Amino acid sequence: MSDLICANTSRDEVQSKIDAAIAGDRVLIPSGTVTYSGSPLSWQKRIHLQGGYGGGETVITDSTTGGAASFLIGIGASATDFSRISHLHLVKGVDHNEGMIQVYGDDAIALHETGFKIDHVTIDIGSAGSRGMHIQGIYGLIDRCTFNITASSGSVQSIRNFMGNVTTDFGFEAWKSHPLAWGTEEALYIQNCTFTTVTQEEETIDLLCASAAVIRDNVFVNTNPGGHGTDSGSMRSTRWIELYRNQITNNGAATLRTLTLRGGTAVAFDNTLANGGPGQMVGVNMQCQRATISGYGWGVCNGTHYDFDLTNKVGATADTAYRFRSDAPDTWCNSSGSPCDYYLDGGGSGTRGYPSRDNVGRAPGQILKPVYIFENRKSGVLVDGGFYGGGGTYPGGNDAYPDSTWCAPERDFYNQNTSFLSAPTTGIGVGLLSARPSSGLVAGVGWWATDEQKLYRAVNSTDWELYYQPLGAHSLEDAETPTVRTTRRAKVRRK
Repeated sequence: MSDLICANTSRDEVQSKIDAAIAGDRVLIPSGTVTYSGSPLSWQKRIHLQGGYGGGETVITDSTTGGAASFLIGIGASATDFSRISHLHLVKGVDHNEGMIQVYGDDAIALHETGFKIDHVTIDIGSAGSRGMHIQGIYGLIDRCTFNITASSGSVQSIRNFMGNVTTDFGFEAWKSHPLAWGTEEALYIQNCTFTTVTQEEETIDLLCASAAVIRDNVFVNTNPGGHGTDSGSMRSTRWIELYRNQITNNGAATLRTLTLRGGTAVAFDNTLANGGPGQMVGVNMQCQRATISGYGWGVCNGTHYDFDLTNKVGATADTAYRFRSDAPDTWCNSSGSPCDYYLDGGGSGTRGYPSRDNVGRAPGQILKPVYIFENRKSGVLVDGGFYGGGGTYPGGNDAYPDSTWCAPERDFYNQNTSFLSAPTTGIGVGLLSARPSSGLVAGVGWWATDEQKLYRAVNSTDWELYYQPLGAHSLEDAETPTVRTTRRAKVRRK
Protein backbone atom coordinates (compact mmCIF):
# COMPACT_ATOMS: atom_id res chain seq x y z
CA MET A 1 0.00 0.00 0.00
CA SER A 2 1.23 3.49 -0.90
CA ASP A 3 0.05 6.92 0.22
CA LEU A 4 -0.66 9.42 -2.55
CA ILE A 5 -0.73 12.87 -0.92
CA CYS A 6 -2.70 15.56 -2.72
CA ALA A 7 -0.87 18.86 -3.08
CA ASN A 8 -4.09 20.74 -2.37
CA THR A 9 -7.82 20.13 -1.89
CA SER A 10 -8.94 20.97 -5.43
CA ARG A 11 -11.21 18.58 -7.26
CA ASP A 12 -8.78 18.15 -10.19
CA GLU A 13 -5.83 17.42 -7.90
CA VAL A 14 -7.78 14.82 -5.92
CA GLN A 15 -9.14 13.13 -9.05
CA SER A 16 -5.65 12.97 -10.57
CA LYS A 17 -4.34 11.14 -7.51
CA ILE A 18 -7.34 8.78 -7.63
CA ASP A 19 -6.59 8.07 -11.28
CA ALA A 20 -2.93 7.35 -10.46
CA ALA A 21 -3.72 5.08 -7.51
CA ILE A 22 -3.44 1.31 -7.81
CA ALA A 23 -5.12 -1.38 -5.75
CA GLY A 24 -4.44 -0.93 -2.04
CA ASP A 25 -3.34 2.71 -2.24
CA ARG A 26 -4.58 5.50 -0.02
CA VAL A 27 -5.33 8.97 -1.41
CA LEU A 28 -4.85 11.63 1.27
CA ILE A 29 -6.57 15.03 1.02
CA PRO A 30 -5.14 17.82 3.18
CA SER A 31 -7.33 19.69 5.61
CA GLY A 32 -9.01 22.84 4.38
CA THR A 33 -12.26 24.21 2.98
CA VAL A 34 -13.09 23.96 -0.71
CA THR A 35 -16.04 24.08 -3.11
CA TYR A 36 -16.26 21.51 -5.89
CA SER A 37 -17.97 22.35 -9.17
CA GLY A 38 -18.20 20.59 -12.49
CA SER A 39 -17.59 16.85 -12.54
CA PRO A 40 -17.73 14.68 -9.42
CA LEU A 41 -15.03 12.43 -8.00
CA SER A 42 -15.37 8.84 -9.22
CA TRP A 43 -13.47 5.56 -9.36
CA GLN A 44 -13.74 1.81 -9.51
CA LYS A 45 -10.68 0.35 -7.84
CA ARG A 46 -9.50 -0.90 -4.46
CA ILE A 47 -8.48 2.37 -2.78
CA HIS A 48 -9.09 4.49 0.33
CA LEU A 49 -9.97 8.18 -0.02
CA GLN A 50 -9.18 9.92 3.27
CA GLY A 51 -9.47 13.55 4.28
CA GLY A 52 -7.95 15.52 7.14
CA TYR A 53 -4.31 14.95 6.18
CA GLY A 54 -2.03 17.10 8.27
CA GLY A 55 -4.65 17.64 10.97
CA GLY A 56 -8.01 19.39 10.97
CA GLU A 57 -11.01 18.84 8.70
CA THR A 58 -11.40 18.54 4.95
CA VAL A 59 -14.66 20.40 4.26
CA ILE A 60 -16.07 20.11 0.73
CA THR A 61 -19.10 22.15 -0.33
CA ASP A 62 -20.87 20.40 -3.16
CA SER A 63 -21.58 22.57 -6.19
CA THR A 64 -21.05 19.86 -8.79
CA THR A 65 -23.46 19.27 -11.65
CA GLY A 66 -26.44 18.32 -9.47
CA GLY A 67 -29.68 16.74 -10.59
CA ALA A 68 -31.46 13.42 -10.18
CA ALA A 69 -28.65 11.07 -11.22
CA SER A 70 -25.60 13.11 -10.27
CA PHE A 71 -23.32 12.81 -7.25
CA LEU A 72 -20.36 14.38 -5.48
CA ILE A 73 -18.51 11.08 -4.98
CA GLY A 74 -19.39 7.94 -6.96
CA ILE A 75 -17.75 4.54 -6.75
CA GLY A 76 -18.21 1.13 -8.30
CA ALA A 77 -17.76 -1.45 -5.57
CA SER A 78 -17.30 -5.18 -5.15
CA ALA A 79 -15.21 -7.46 -2.95
CA THR A 80 -12.42 -7.11 -5.50
CA ASP A 81 -12.81 -3.36 -5.92
CA PHE A 82 -13.34 -2.65 -2.24
CA SER A 83 -13.39 1.09 -1.49
CA ARG A 84 -13.19 3.10 1.69
CA ILE A 85 -14.10 6.77 2.22
CA SER A 86 -13.22 8.42 5.54
CA HIS A 87 -12.66 11.67 7.43
CA LEU A 88 -14.53 14.05 5.12
CA HIS A 89 -17.03 16.80 5.90
CA LEU A 90 -19.46 17.28 3.01
CA VAL A 91 -21.85 20.21 2.72
CA LYS A 92 -24.80 20.21 0.33
CA GLY A 93 -24.66 22.97 -2.26
CA VAL A 94 -26.89 21.52 -5.00
CA ASP A 95 -29.60 18.88 -5.13
CA HIS A 96 -28.56 15.26 -5.41
CA ASN A 97 -31.76 13.27 -5.31
CA GLU A 98 -29.82 10.03 -5.58
CA GLY A 99 -27.17 10.83 -2.99
CA MET A 100 -24.08 13.00 -2.54
CA ILE A 101 -22.10 9.78 -2.08
CA GLN A 102 -23.19 6.95 -4.35
CA VAL A 103 -21.94 3.38 -4.08
CA TYR A 104 -22.94 0.89 -6.76
CA GLY A 105 -22.38 -2.82 -6.97
CA ASP A 106 -23.56 -4.83 -9.94
CA ASP A 107 -27.21 -4.22 -9.18
CA ALA A 108 -28.35 -6.29 -12.17
CA ILE A 109 -27.51 -9.34 -10.06
CA ALA A 110 -27.24 -7.69 -6.62
CA LEU A 111 -23.75 -8.67 -5.47
CA HIS A 112 -23.92 -11.04 -2.53
CA GLU A 113 -20.70 -9.59 -1.08
CA THR A 114 -19.24 -6.72 0.91
CA GLY A 115 -17.59 -3.98 -1.12
CA PHE A 116 -17.19 -0.72 0.81
CA LYS A 117 -16.68 1.08 4.09
CA ILE A 118 -17.63 4.70 4.83
CA ASP A 119 -16.56 6.03 8.22
CA HIS A 120 -15.95 9.30 10.07
CA VAL A 121 -17.84 11.27 7.42
CA THR A 122 -20.08 14.24 8.26
CA ILE A 123 -22.83 15.33 5.87
CA ASP A 124 -24.70 18.63 6.28
CA ILE A 125 -27.95 19.11 4.33
CA GLY A 126 -29.58 22.50 4.74
CA SER A 127 -32.38 22.32 2.16
CA ALA A 128 -34.73 19.78 0.61
CA GLY A 129 -34.01 17.76 -2.50
CA SER A 130 -31.03 15.69 -1.46
CA ARG A 131 -29.94 12.41 0.03
CA GLY A 132 -26.67 12.00 1.83
CA MET A 133 -25.71 8.49 0.69
CA HIS A 134 -27.23 6.10 -1.84
CA ILE A 135 -26.08 2.46 -1.64
CA GLN A 136 -27.19 0.03 -4.34
CA GLY A 137 -26.51 -3.60 -5.18
CA ILE A 138 -23.76 -4.22 -2.60
CA TYR A 139 -23.27 -4.80 1.13
CA GLY A 140 -20.94 -2.73 3.29
CA LEU A 141 -20.40 -0.75 6.49
CA ILE A 142 -21.33 2.84 7.36
CA ASP A 143 -19.68 3.55 10.71
CA ARG A 144 -19.22 6.62 12.93
CA CYS A 145 -20.79 9.08 10.53
CA THR A 146 -22.78 12.22 11.34
CA PHE A 147 -25.80 13.48 9.42
CA ASN A 148 -27.07 17.00 10.13
CA ILE A 149 -30.31 17.89 8.36
CA THR A 150 -31.38 21.46 9.04
CA ALA A 151 -33.94 21.64 6.20
CA SER A 152 -37.31 22.41 7.80
CA SER A 153 -39.45 20.76 5.11
CA GLY A 154 -39.33 18.69 1.94
CA SER A 155 -37.80 15.39 0.90
CA VAL A 156 -34.46 14.77 2.63
CA GLN A 157 -32.91 11.47 3.65
CA SER A 158 -29.54 10.64 5.13
CA ILE A 159 -29.16 7.14 3.65
CA ARG A 160 -31.11 5.23 1.03
CA ASN A 161 -30.46 1.59 0.17
CA PHE A 162 -31.55 -0.58 -2.76
CA MET A 163 -30.32 -4.06 -3.60
CA GLY A 164 -31.83 -4.13 -7.09
CA ASN A 165 -31.85 -1.70 -10.00
CA VAL A 166 -35.02 0.40 -10.02
CA THR A 167 -35.38 0.40 -13.82
CA THR A 168 -34.58 -3.23 -14.67
CA ASP A 169 -34.64 -5.60 -11.70
CA PHE A 170 -36.72 -3.86 -9.01
CA GLY A 171 -35.41 -6.21 -6.29
CA PHE A 172 -36.92 -9.38 -7.76
CA GLU A 173 -33.54 -11.11 -8.10
CA ALA A 174 -32.48 -10.51 -4.49
CA TRP A 175 -35.79 -11.83 -3.18
CA LYS A 176 -35.36 -14.91 -5.37
CA SER A 177 -31.68 -15.73 -4.83
CA HIS A 178 -30.69 -14.34 -1.41
CA PRO A 179 -32.28 -16.21 1.51
CA LEU A 180 -32.70 -14.73 4.96
CA ALA A 181 -29.22 -14.30 6.47
CA TRP A 182 -29.69 -12.09 9.48
CA GLY A 183 -26.97 -12.16 12.10
CA THR A 184 -24.35 -12.23 9.32
CA GLU A 185 -22.46 -9.59 7.33
CA GLU A 186 -24.78 -10.11 4.35
CA ALA A 187 -26.48 -6.75 4.88
CA LEU A 188 -25.86 -3.02 4.89
CA TYR A 189 -24.54 -2.19 8.37
CA ILE A 190 -25.24 1.29 9.75
CA GLN A 191 -23.73 1.70 13.21
CA ASN A 192 -22.38 4.26 15.69
CA CYS A 193 -23.80 7.13 13.65
CA THR A 194 -25.74 10.24 14.66
CA PHE A 195 -28.78 11.45 12.72
CA THR A 196 -30.20 14.87 13.64
CA THR A 197 -33.05 16.65 11.89
CA VAL A 198 -35.12 19.74 12.60
CA THR A 199 -38.35 18.02 11.65
CA GLN A 200 -39.09 14.74 9.90
CA GLU A 201 -41.00 14.52 6.62
CA GLU A 202 -39.54 11.12 5.70
CA GLU A 203 -37.58 8.44 7.52
CA THR A 204 -33.92 9.47 7.59
CA ILE A 205 -32.87 5.93 6.62
CA ASP A 206 -34.97 4.70 3.69
CA LEU A 207 -34.78 0.98 2.86
CA LEU A 208 -36.47 -0.51 -0.20
CA CYS A 209 -36.00 -2.57 -3.36
CA ALA A 210 -34.95 -5.78 -1.50
CA SER A 211 -32.74 -4.00 1.03
CA ALA A 212 -31.35 -5.92 4.01
CA ALA A 213 -30.00 -3.73 6.79
CA VAL A 214 -28.62 -3.79 10.32
CA ILE A 215 -29.12 -0.52 12.21
CA ARG A 216 -27.40 -0.59 15.58
CA ASP A 217 -25.84 1.65 18.23
CA ASN A 218 -26.96 4.88 16.55
CA VAL A 219 -28.44 8.10 17.88
CA PHE A 220 -31.55 9.50 16.16
CA VAL A 221 -32.86 12.96 17.07
CA ASN A 222 -36.24 14.01 15.65
CA THR A 223 -36.17 11.22 13.09
CA ASN A 224 -36.34 7.45 12.70
CA PRO A 225 -35.50 4.67 10.21
CA GLY A 226 -37.94 2.81 7.99
CA GLY A 227 -38.52 0.56 5.00
CA HIS A 228 -40.92 0.33 2.07
CA GLY A 229 -43.07 -2.63 1.15
CA THR A 230 -44.08 -4.00 -2.23
CA ASP A 231 -46.25 -0.95 -2.70
CA SER A 232 -43.91 1.83 -3.91
CA GLY A 233 -43.10 2.42 -7.55
CA SER A 234 -42.43 -0.95 -9.15
CA MET A 235 -40.08 -2.04 -6.37
CA ARG A 236 -40.19 -5.05 -4.09
CA SER A 237 -40.17 -4.71 -0.32
CA THR A 238 -37.27 -4.51 2.09
CA ARG A 239 -36.26 -8.11 2.90
CA TRP A 240 -35.24 -7.69 6.54
CA ILE A 241 -34.17 -5.15 9.15
CA GLU A 242 -32.27 -5.67 12.40
CA LEU A 243 -32.74 -2.67 14.71
CA TYR A 244 -31.12 -2.72 18.12
CA ARG A 245 -29.36 -0.67 20.80
CA ASN A 246 -30.32 2.67 19.22
CA GLN A 247 -31.36 5.86 20.98
CA ILE A 248 -34.36 7.56 19.35
CA THR A 249 -35.48 10.92 20.75
CA ASN A 250 -38.40 13.04 19.58
CA ASN A 251 -38.07 16.70 20.55
CA GLY A 252 -40.55 17.90 17.93
CA ALA A 253 -44.29 18.02 17.36
CA ALA A 254 -44.57 15.16 14.86
CA THR A 255 -45.24 11.54 15.79
CA LEU A 256 -42.14 9.36 15.42
CA ARG A 257 -42.03 5.59 15.14
CA THR A 258 -39.30 3.35 16.46
CA LEU A 259 -39.32 1.75 12.99
CA THR A 260 -41.64 1.84 10.00
CA LEU A 261 -41.95 -1.64 8.47
CA ARG A 262 -44.13 -2.09 5.38
CA GLY A 263 -42.93 -5.53 4.35
CA GLY A 264 -40.38 -8.25 5.03
CA THR A 265 -39.31 -9.30 8.49
CA ALA A 266 -37.43 -7.69 11.36
CA VAL A 267 -36.13 -7.91 14.89
CA ALA A 268 -36.27 -4.75 17.01
CA PHE A 269 -34.91 -4.82 20.55
CA ASP A 270 -32.99 -2.91 23.22
CA ASN A 271 -33.85 0.46 21.69
CA THR A 272 -34.15 3.44 24.06
CA LEU A 273 -36.91 5.93 23.23
CA ALA A 274 -37.45 9.42 24.61
CA ASN A 275 -39.77 12.41 24.30
CA GLY A 276 -38.45 15.92 24.73
CA GLY A 277 -41.30 17.70 22.97
CA PRO A 278 -45.05 17.53 22.33
CA GLY A 279 -44.89 14.82 19.64
CA GLN A 280 -45.52 11.13 20.29
CA MET A 281 -42.76 8.52 20.31
CA VAL A 282 -44.42 5.21 19.45
CA GLY A 283 -43.23 1.67 18.84
CA VAL A 284 -42.47 -0.36 15.73
CA ASN A 285 -45.18 0.43 13.20
CA MET A 286 -46.05 -2.38 10.77
CA GLN A 287 -48.15 -1.71 7.69
CA CYS A 288 -49.81 -3.44 4.77
CA GLN A 289 -50.63 -0.46 2.60
CA ARG A 290 -52.13 -2.65 -0.10
CA ALA A 291 -54.90 -3.57 2.33
CA THR A 292 -56.62 -0.40 1.16
CA ILE A 293 -54.39 1.27 -1.43
CA SER A 294 -53.75 0.31 -5.08
CA GLY A 295 -50.49 2.18 -5.23
CA TYR A 296 -48.35 2.28 -8.38
CA GLY A 297 -50.38 -0.43 -10.09
CA TRP A 298 -49.83 -3.21 -7.56
CA GLY A 299 -53.53 -3.52 -6.81
CA VAL A 300 -55.40 -3.83 -3.53
CA CYS A 301 -54.66 -7.06 -1.69
CA ASN A 302 -58.22 -8.36 -1.49
CA GLY A 303 -58.06 -11.89 -2.86
CA THR A 304 -57.86 -10.94 -6.54
CA HIS A 305 -55.41 -13.23 -8.34
CA TYR A 306 -53.11 -10.73 -10.03
CA ASP A 307 -50.64 -11.76 -12.67
CA PHE A 308 -47.73 -9.38 -13.09
CA ASP A 309 -45.69 -7.80 -15.86
CA LEU A 310 -42.02 -8.78 -15.89
CA THR A 311 -41.07 -5.48 -17.50
CA ASN A 312 -42.88 -3.13 -15.14
CA LYS A 313 -42.94 -5.55 -12.19
CA VAL A 314 -46.42 -4.60 -11.03
CA GLY A 315 -49.56 -6.58 -10.47
CA ALA A 316 -52.93 -5.10 -11.31
CA THR A 317 -51.83 -3.37 -14.52
CA ALA A 318 -50.00 -6.42 -15.89
CA ASP A 319 -50.33 -7.07 -19.61
CA THR A 320 -48.24 -10.26 -19.62
CA ALA A 321 -49.35 -13.22 -17.52
CA TYR A 322 -46.31 -13.80 -15.36
CA ARG A 323 -46.83 -15.67 -12.10
CA PHE A 324 -44.64 -17.28 -9.45
CA ARG A 325 -43.86 -20.96 -8.97
CA SER A 326 -45.81 -22.64 -6.19
CA ASP A 327 -42.71 -24.68 -5.30
CA ALA A 328 -40.49 -21.53 -5.29
CA PRO A 329 -42.74 -18.53 -4.57
CA ASP A 330 -40.11 -15.89 -5.43
CA THR A 331 -39.24 -17.44 -8.82
CA TRP A 332 -41.30 -16.13 -11.72
CA CYS A 333 -42.57 -18.03 -14.76
CA ASN A 334 -45.07 -17.61 -17.59
CA SER A 335 -46.09 -21.12 -18.55
CA SER A 336 -49.54 -22.47 -17.80
CA GLY A 337 -50.51 -24.86 -15.04
CA SER A 338 -48.59 -26.27 -12.11
CA PRO A 339 -46.14 -25.24 -10.75
CA CYS A 340 -46.57 -21.85 -12.47
CA ASP A 341 -49.75 -21.16 -10.55
CA TYR A 342 -48.77 -18.90 -7.62
CA TYR A 343 -50.07 -15.37 -8.08
CA LEU A 344 -48.74 -12.06 -6.85
CA ASP A 345 -50.38 -12.58 -3.47
CA GLY A 346 -50.76 -15.86 -1.66
CA GLY A 347 -54.41 -16.07 -0.77
CA GLY A 348 -57.80 -16.13 -2.39
CA SER A 349 -60.97 -14.23 -1.53
CA GLY A 350 -61.48 -16.27 1.62
CA THR A 351 -58.27 -14.88 3.14
CA ARG A 352 -58.70 -11.42 1.60
CA GLY A 353 -55.40 -11.98 -0.18
CA TYR A 354 -53.26 -12.82 2.87
CA PRO A 355 -50.36 -13.04 2.70
CA SER A 356 -49.75 -10.12 0.41
CA ARG A 357 -46.56 -10.26 -1.61
CA ASP A 358 -43.65 -9.69 0.84
CA ASN A 359 -46.13 -9.28 3.70
CA VAL A 360 -44.84 -8.10 7.09
CA GLY A 361 -43.40 -11.21 8.71
CA ARG A 362 -42.34 -12.84 5.43
CA ALA A 363 -38.79 -13.65 4.32
CA PRO A 364 -37.39 -14.62 0.88
CA GLY A 365 -39.30 -17.60 -0.45
CA GLN A 366 -42.40 -15.96 1.12
CA ILE A 367 -41.64 -18.04 4.22
CA LEU A 368 -43.37 -17.00 7.43
CA LYS A 369 -40.65 -15.42 9.62
CA PRO A 370 -42.46 -13.30 12.21
CA VAL A 371 -41.23 -9.96 13.50
CA TYR A 372 -40.03 -10.04 17.14
CA ILE A 373 -40.16 -6.86 19.23
CA PHE A 374 -38.84 -6.73 22.78
CA GLU A 375 -36.98 -4.66 25.37
CA ASN A 376 -37.73 -1.34 23.65
CA ARG A 377 -38.37 1.19 26.41
CA LYS A 378 -39.39 4.80 26.91
CA SER A 379 -38.67 6.12 30.42
CA GLY A 380 -38.20 2.52 31.48
CA VAL A 381 -41.62 1.42 30.21
CA LEU A 382 -41.93 -1.23 27.48
CA VAL A 383 -43.18 0.07 24.12
CA ASP A 384 -44.92 -2.53 21.97
CA GLY A 385 -45.15 -2.63 18.20
CA GLY A 386 -48.44 -2.46 16.35
CA PHE A 387 -49.97 -2.71 12.89
CA TYR A 388 -51.51 -0.09 10.68
CA GLY A 389 -53.89 -1.01 7.89
CA GLY A 390 -53.55 2.11 5.80
CA GLY A 391 -56.77 3.82 6.89
CA GLY A 392 -58.21 5.56 9.92
CA THR A 393 -56.08 7.60 12.27
CA TYR A 394 -52.43 7.02 13.07
CA PRO A 395 -52.24 4.48 15.89
CA GLY A 396 -49.88 4.24 18.79
CA GLY A 397 -50.75 0.56 18.92
CA ASN A 398 -52.91 -1.57 16.63
CA ASP A 399 -55.15 0.02 14.04
CA ALA A 400 -58.80 -1.05 14.13
CA TYR A 401 -59.19 -0.53 10.39
CA PRO A 402 -59.32 -2.57 8.30
CA ASP A 403 -58.43 -5.36 10.74
CA SER A 404 -55.56 -7.74 11.50
CA THR A 405 -55.99 -9.85 8.36
CA TRP A 406 -52.64 -8.82 6.94
CA CYS A 407 -50.63 -8.24 10.11
CA ALA A 408 -51.78 -10.29 13.06
CA PRO A 409 -50.18 -10.54 16.50
CA GLU A 410 -49.07 -14.06 17.45
CA ARG A 411 -48.69 -14.89 13.77
CA ASP A 412 -46.91 -12.12 11.85
CA PHE A 413 -45.39 -10.37 14.85
CA TYR A 414 -44.76 -10.90 18.56
CA ASN A 415 -44.40 -8.39 21.39
CA GLN A 416 -42.83 -8.91 24.78
CA ASN A 417 -44.99 -10.59 27.43
CA THR A 418 -44.03 -9.62 30.99
CA SER A 419 -46.13 -12.54 32.34
CA PHE A 420 -44.45 -15.10 30.11
CA LEU A 421 -43.11 -17.31 32.89
CA SER A 422 -46.60 -17.96 34.23
CA ALA A 423 -48.33 -18.02 30.83
CA PRO A 424 -45.87 -18.93 28.03
CA THR A 425 -48.56 -18.97 25.38
CA THR A 426 -48.19 -15.53 23.81
CA GLY A 427 -45.44 -13.06 23.01
CA ILE A 428 -41.81 -13.12 24.06
CA GLY A 429 -40.24 -13.84 27.43
CA VAL A 430 -36.97 -12.30 28.56
CA GLY A 431 -34.46 -13.71 31.02
CA LEU A 432 -31.62 -16.14 31.57
CA LEU A 433 -31.54 -19.21 29.37
CA SER A 434 -31.89 -21.38 32.47
CA ALA A 435 -35.22 -19.68 33.29
CA ARG A 436 -36.79 -20.50 29.92
CA PRO A 437 -40.01 -22.54 30.28
CA SER A 438 -39.99 -26.09 28.91
CA SER A 439 -43.71 -26.92 28.90
CA GLY A 440 -47.04 -25.34 28.07
CA LEU A 441 -45.60 -23.44 25.10
CA VAL A 442 -47.43 -22.39 21.96
CA ALA A 443 -45.44 -22.67 18.73
CA GLY A 444 -44.07 -19.29 17.68
CA VAL A 445 -43.61 -17.67 21.08
CA GLY A 446 -40.11 -16.39 21.78
CA TRP A 447 -37.51 -16.26 24.52
CA TRP A 448 -34.66 -13.72 24.58
CA ALA A 449 -31.81 -15.27 26.57
CA THR A 450 -30.10 -12.27 28.14
CA ASP A 451 -26.98 -14.17 29.12
CA GLU A 452 -26.46 -15.52 25.58
CA GLN A 453 -27.93 -12.61 23.59
CA LYS A 454 -29.88 -15.12 21.51
CA LEU A 455 -33.55 -15.28 20.52
CA TYR A 456 -35.22 -18.69 20.67
CA ARG A 457 -38.56 -19.64 19.16
CA ALA A 458 -40.88 -22.43 20.37
CA VAL A 459 -41.51 -25.12 17.76
CA ASN A 460 -44.09 -27.02 19.83
CA SER A 461 -45.32 -27.21 23.43
CA THR A 462 -41.93 -28.27 24.85
CA ASP A 463 -39.11 -27.56 22.40
CA TRP A 464 -37.19 -24.50 21.25
CA GLU A 465 -35.04 -23.60 18.25
CA LEU A 466 -32.51 -20.82 17.79
CA TYR A 467 -34.24 -18.10 15.78
CA TYR A 468 -31.82 -15.18 15.77
CA GLN A 469 -28.44 -14.09 17.09
CA PRO A 470 -27.00 -10.64 16.36
CA LEU A 471 -23.57 -10.34 14.82
CA GLY A 472 -20.72 -9.28 17.11
CA ALA A 473 -18.10 -6.91 15.77
CA HIS A 474 -18.21 -6.38 12.01
CA SER A 475 -14.98 -7.52 10.35
CA LEU A 476 -14.51 -4.07 8.80
CA GLU A 477 -14.77 -2.06 12.01
CA ASP A 478 -11.01 -1.63 12.40
CA ALA A 479 -9.76 -2.94 9.07
CA GLU A 480 -8.28 -0.78 6.33
CA THR A 481 -9.61 -3.17 3.66
CA PRO A 482 -10.74 -6.81 3.82
CA THR A 483 -8.50 -9.60 2.57
CA VAL A 484 -11.17 -11.37 0.52
CA ARG A 485 -10.51 -11.67 -3.21
CA THR A 486 -12.97 -12.55 -5.95
CA THR A 487 -12.96 -12.29 -9.73
CA ARG A 488 -16.36 -10.62 -9.98
CA ARG A 489 -16.23 -6.94 -10.90
CA ALA A 490 -18.81 -4.20 -10.50
CA LYS A 491 -19.74 -1.40 -12.83
CA VAL A 492 -20.39 2.23 -11.99
CA ARG A 493 -23.85 2.91 -13.23
CA ARG A 494 -26.51 5.53 -12.88
CA LYS A 495 -30.18 4.77 -12.89
